[in-house]
Amino acid sequence: MDRHTTAALKGVAILLMLYWHLFNQAENVGLLNALVHVGDQPLALVASRCTNPVAIYLMLSGYGLFHAWQRGKLTLAANLRRVARVYAHHALVLTTMVVVAMLVAPNRYPGSVGEFVLNLTGWHTTYNAELWFLFPYAATVLLAPFLLSALSKSPRITLFVGGIAYVVGYAALLFVGVGRLHSLLLAQPVFTMGFAFQFLLGAAIARWSVPQRVAAAFDGRMRWLLVCIALLSVARACIKVNVVHVPYVCAVLPLLAVWLGASPRLSKVLAAFGSRSTSMWFVHSWLCYYLFKDFFYGLGYAPFAYVALVAASFVLSIAFDAANRHLQQLLRLA
Repeated sequence: MDRHTTAALKGVAILLMLYWHLFNQAENVGLLNALVHVGDQPLALVASRCTNPVAIYLMLSGYGLFHAWQRGKLTLAANLRRVARVYAHHALVLTTMVVVAMLVAPNRYPGSVGEFVLNLTGWHTTYNAELWFLFPYAATVLLAPFLLSALSKSPRITLFVGGIAYVVGYAALLFVGVGRLHSLLLAQPVFTMGFAFQFLLGAAIARWSVPQRVAAAFDGRMRWLLVCIALLSVARACIKVNVVHVPYVCAVLPLLAVWLGASPRLSKVLAAFGSRSTSMWFVHSWLCYYLFKDFFYGLGYAPFAYVALVAASFVLSIAFDAANRHLQQLLRLA
């Protein structure tokens, strides 16, 4: 995968993220008028099973950082800089949105200084729960040199151990619960265990040149490749258990990369969203959950709510990205 295809896949991921957060809860989907049902469930809710984007981001990170590691550019200093850039961006959006939230919900925000610090670090994202991804992602990036070294020396053993850690972490989330894990200060270590495995899967895709092998296997037969993506997605939508989502993404991501590589016009559009994906990630749930939920779900129909959220998040991301560029230059992180 080249950088353009990676940017397009980030665009896919952010569009899926917005869909996921709008339509993955039955009570929220119930606020809308469902046009199509699958059995007794709205299609929007069923389709959301395919759209959790966390695994895509982690596998793309693993893919990209594996190549950086191969070139000798994955140093501790470089990784600290990567994490610092993300946190500076996060701090900019968080502070701005908290100020807005103080006007909309002054009884809720900003809370105590301690709560603000927990949200700023990402250790416990009580302001905007959908930012839970931040801290374990940063931890995984910092662990990347060790993970990739292990993968290079013993790839199968590393993936096996990572898979066991993922299953153990998933079981802890399922049976202990996120709230209890937070009270025990174990939530972020458990999240990081799961993230490390997904990161390693992306690195393995790079190590074994899976997209190139997929391209050679299909040999230009893009329709059949698209059929495979569709069949895998239908199968995923039929399975309610979330533990299958990581294998699903691992199977679909190389196929999607090859298909987008052969679709330059679509890739260009998706890459435009991919270039704004960080700001869109940071801001969208503020809009659809915490500040203007009544507006988006009040639009009545899933397509209208989704298009409105994508448009609003994209427009705001332009402003935040411009401000972030100046902040990164000021902090000498650019």
